[in-house]
Amino acid sequence: MKSMRRMVSVALALVLVLTATSAFIRLSQSGLSCRDWPACYGAQAAAPAGAPAEDFPVFIARAAHRIAASVAGVLFLVIAALGWDHWRGDSRRAAAVMLVVLAGLLAWLGKYTPSTLPAVTLANLLGGMALLGLLAWLWRPDGPGEALPRRMRLWIAAGLALVALQIAFGGLIGARYAALDCTGLPGCGGGLWPKGADWRAFDPFLPNDGLADASRQALHLAHRSGALLVAALLAWIGWRHARLRGARLGIALLALVAIQIALGATMLITGFPIVLAVFHNALASLVLIVLVSMLGLPGPQQKRS
Repeated sequence: MKSMRRMVSVALALVLVLTATSAFIRLSQSGLSCRDWPACYGAQAAAPAGAPAEDFPVFIARAAHRIAASVAGVLFLVIAALGWDHWRGDSRRAAAVMLVVLAGLLAWLGKYTPSTLPAVTLANLLGGMALLGLLAWLWRPDGPGEALPRRMRLWIAAGLALVALQIAFGGLIGARYAALDCTGLPGCGGGLWPKGADWRAFDPFLPNDGLADASRQALHLAHRSGALLVAALLAWIGWRHARLRGARLGIALLALVAIQIALGATMLITGFPIVLAVFHNALASLVLIVLVSMLGLPGPQQKRS
């Protein structure tokens, strides 16, 4: 049904708005690029939602976020209701139901947002990315199509898992107000790995109090090391997919990866401006959408290699 695909396209665009505005609000609340940057960084972290001191851009972003969330929620329900019969026997039927369930969980989590606990930040961030992944899966055209070779699909699934881990590391850097703890290249803290780093910094249920600078630096270096590994894997996936199924998605993935790496370095050089940080988040969303789109349709024509 073309109408169903249009609804999914609109919902996908709305969730992209949601993830971008959520990133802007989250980073603004942490004080990223605040007026007396960097002295004010982290000072606004505990400010309640809708506080009088809220800047006008944050007010606009919050309004856009609420409107997009309301419209998207209605669309999710319509898509799940119509897709129940249309996608009978298709994995998209379960994905449509999961879309509604996940949206409800994120709406419930909104009662506890903002929070100084990194787990809440990560749940919101990864939940939004999961919505994008589900919608990208639903957007696929009908019909059995020609599936990718099984081995290629496994590589793409591995790429998705690593991208999700990278997003989580990036979210932890923001949630722990660690943007300024590692501004050198390639390492920081006097070496390639900070001495005395506490691995508990990677535990999202651990509060920020009492963490040493070396622990926050470790988050940066894990994110950077992961970026190199993920970039290499995604570059290979993009090249291989272009050979198997045409150049469009493969070239898109290669371009996104190159821009993302350049953007991360630019953020370090320019002192983490919030516009670039939000753009960094948006590009991660697009990478995820492209990878899910690459998976294609499983079917009887599936090839093994």
